[in-house]
Amino acid sequence: MDILMAKVETFPFYLLSVKVIQARHIPSRDLWTSSDCYVSLRLPSASNKQMMTKVISNACNPVWNESFHFFIQAEVKNVLELKLYDEDVVTKDDLIFMVAYDIAKLRPGETICEDLLLNRQGPESLEVEFKMESICGGFESIATNGILTAREISRLDIKMDKWKNEECLKNNKNIELVVKESFEEAQAITQESESVTFHCVKNWEPKLEASMKSNSFVGKWLGDAATECPSVLLKSLPAGEETKVALSLSKDAELELQLQVNDCLGDLDVRLGCDLCGAEQDFLSKRKNVVASALKKVLLLEQELQGHEVPVIAVMATGGGARAMSAFYGHLSALQKLNLLDCVTYLSGASGATWTMRSLYEDADWSQKDLMGPIHRAQEYIARSKSSAFSLEALQRYDVELRQRAREGHSVYFTDVWSLIIDRMFHDEQSDSKLSSQQQAVTQGQNPLPIYLALNVKKDTQSTCEFKGIWSNIFSLNLKDVHHLYKSWQWPFPDQEKDEACFIPPMNRSSIFNGILTSRPIGEKKPNFLRGLQLHKDYYQHKTFSMWQDSKLDQCPNSLTPQEKELFLVDAGYFINTSCPPLIRKERNVDVILSLDYNLLETRFNSIEQMGKYCLDQDIPFPEIALTEEDRENPKECYIFEDKENPEAPIILHFPLVNNSFREYKKPGIRRTSADTAKGEVDFTSLNSPYRMTNLTYTEEEFNKLINLSDYNIQNNRELILQALQTAVERRKASRKQKQLQST
Repeated sequence: MDILMAKVETFPFYLLSVKVIQARHIPSRDLWTSSDCYVSLRLPSASNKQMMTKVISNACNPVWNESFHFFIQAEVKNVLELKLYDEDVVTKDDLIFMVAYDIAKLRPGETICEDLLLNRQGPESLEVEFKMESICGGFESIATNGILTAREISRLDIKMDKWKNEECLKNNKNIELVVKESFEEAQAITQESESVTFHCVKNWEPKLEASMKSNSFVGKWLGDAATECPSVLLKSLPAGEETKVALSLSKDAELELQLQVNDCLGDLDVRLGCDLCGAEQDFLSKRKNVVASALKKVLLLEQELQGHEVPVIAVMATGGGARAMSAFYGHLSALQKLNLLDCVTYLSGASGATWTMRSLYEDADWSQKDLMGPIHRAQEYIARSKSSAFSLEALQRYDVELRQRAREGHSVYFTDVWSLIIDRMFHDEQSDSKLSSQQQAVTQGQNPLPIYLALNVKKDTQSTCEFKGIWSNIFSLNLKDVHHLYKSWQWPFPDQEKDEACFIPPMNRSSIFNGILTSRPIGEKKPNFLRGLQLHKDYYQHKTFSMWQDSKLDQCPNSLTPQEKELFLVDAGYFINTSCPPLIRKERNVDVILSLDYNLLETRFNSIEQMGKYCLDQDIPFPEIALTEEDRENPKECYIFEDKENPEAPIILHFPLVNNSFREYKKPGIRRTSADTAKGEVDFTSLNSPYRMTNLTYTEEEFNKLINLSDYNIQNNRELILQALQTAVERRKASRKQKQLQST
């Protein structure tokens, strides 16, 4: 982590006591008797554990008077979840109500008794007493950027001499070392194990336990551990020193371990800064020289542009399978022919457009070479049969590759298989290149910086729309997303002043049905690099934190990404088929976006219109996307969208995939001959169009038509592009002058 980007300060932590007193007017969930109630408590900013009261049987007004304790840090967002359940012996316990309580309203030394409403339409309530006390000597150092917070972490390194423990390991299977408060939680120990490591928040008072999990069917079904063993409190160990301990697994079995605990706040690997990373800033410094030189040539400038006068130009490509991959080559080729490719700083892609980027960036100097070579190779791959990708030999290679990934500790999903299939379809041999190897293509600023767009969604939330508003894709589609596509919807903006929120869950049958509807079988799980960080107490008030107006989750910190064990990544090319979001990040300060849209007739303007609505909703500078019925019926080759009143909004040049004057002109200003007329007919509209999403194979003629059309549409609108670039330069100069006047 770039620790200089975050403040490191020392703050006290406190003891929070929560006394669950009683519930009132709880409706029966059973046919003949009242509910058998208990309350669970979860405060993920203070513990990984879920605590529970005892069960009060057959009671509408159950009384518990049970107390629970948490060590809390007041500088992070602490939201306690209290869930009221009805215990069932046979089926899963019914969740009746849930209430979330923000601890921020408590002050040290205060005791507050709250009667929490469980149902805003009914009398149900839960009486809880909260008390916060100072702890003598209770301080910790935290690093924060105002949104995310890193707390003091203890690292427990465990070494095991497998020869000394040989007999114990041989006679006792299924041994686990457990630190419930850690991020790893539990790790299996075998005869091959030599060392394991746990990481946990220091002030959660973690302890090490050893257990033998049951190997019986009943034990697995009940989720019980057959044997519980003594524990070691980590804070009792001397910091930085190795300590030998013996954990008894049974009367005759003892596990000998060497333990060492170290604090590691200053050794974080995640950058907490909100600005662009140092590597990107270094790239921009180098690329600016390339762009300045290119702009001087194409705009016929008399003088070199100063650093602050150089606009940031981006190319944005949507998804669209093989159609996007092919057309993107044509667009880039045209930009190169017009000497505009060196004017581009960022190149972003989604879905099929990234297949083009993946191939190009294997060559460290691709934009400085004639693109006809990569285009001819792409033509060869797309024209050949794809059956070899499903041959026995190919399947065997996929199996070897996936097994290797699994051995290296990676989870394997359908998208891993799909990526290998796509790689086989469009390349001669399976490539061993990695995304990190593409760094060679940007080290000197010689090519635009590539941005591959993926989307992190919440797995099994009600719908993609509920999680994040507008992002989904055809591979992660669930049935409720389909419903959202065909109805207008508005979500209420969460009330920032609320200290508590209640939720009434559906009945069990509805829950099961909801699970079927919301299942996303095709997604990619990756380790969550934010896990372990916590949200600052005022995270949602920070100027760089975006509140999603169509989602309630942004004010439910227990549901946000840092709490997830894994990221759930999907392709962003379905609901809004765009790669624009990274380009409108304020820190990138993009002046012009060449929007290359590979949607067909029925969705031709959807992406740009939805992007405009999204930016309007989130108060992000973006020009109004105003289209007439004539535009929809007879779209032009290029549209310019500009907000002349707001220079912070990028100028958008939108290129829909249309076949207009290309029918009559094979090149700008050069008419087709009668013998050449057929080459101008590119079918995007009929049901038999070769460019439909599901088609991954084109004939050479079909591929060439798409390449030539894309090339032509860019070249035929050269003057509009140059006009936008000129405007961007003038904006930059005017902005500089305005700042100088303001400073004087």
